[in-house]
Amino acid sequence: QFQNHQFILEDGTVVSGVIVDETPKQYKIVSNLLNPNDFKRIDKNQIDEQIPSRIPAMPSGMLDVLTREEILDLLCFLESGGHKTQSHGEGGH
Repeated sequence: QFQNHQFILEDGTVVSGVIVDETPKQYKIVSNLLNPNDFKRIDKNQIDEQIPSRIPAMPSGMLDVLTREEILDLLCFLESGGHKTQSHGEGGH
């Protein structure tokens, strides 16, 4: 879900980022997940090549702002499978 992709366009431009939305004709790409409102739209017919990137989507230094306890909490959360939302009709209404 958060894998970076590199898009090489017909004009030689390279765009890297996470695909946050897709239509039959276009991708919506976010290059910096810390700024999700700054996105580019790429027409699929302009793409010469699409490559899954080896560069992780998590910005470098992201853990530097967390305390040791917050990092351990994050690891526990990820190991547990993350937050599970209720399906429609499953209690709570």
